[in-house]
Amino acid sequence: MKREKNKWVEEVLDSTAGIEPARSATDMFEQIMAAARRQPVKVISLSALSAAAACLLILLSLNFFAIRGHERAQEREAPAQSLAEYYDFGTSNPLGL
Repeated sequence: MKREKNKWVEEVLDSTAGIEPARSATDMFEQIMAAARRQPVKVISLSALSAAAACLLILLSLNFFAIRGHERAQEREAPAQSLAEYYDFGTSNPLGL
C-alpha cells in the first residue's frame, strides 16, 4: 500500500517535468493601458453628488436622534428600577425566606 502511494506521488511530481511557464505577449501592458484609456470617463454631476450628500446627512441625523431617544428612554426607566431596588422589590423573596 505504501509503495503504491509513493509510486503515485512520484508519478504526479514527474508529470510536471518539461512544462514551461506561461509567457505573456511583450506588449501586454501597453495593450491593457490603451484599452483603459479608450474607456469613457464617467463624471458625476454636482447635483447628484449634492443629493447623495444630503441623503447621507439625513440618514446620519436620523441615526443620531434614534440613539439619543433610546438613551433618554433608558434614563426614564432607571428611576423606577432604582426605586424597586431601594424597596427590595423583585430581588428577593418578599417574606424573607
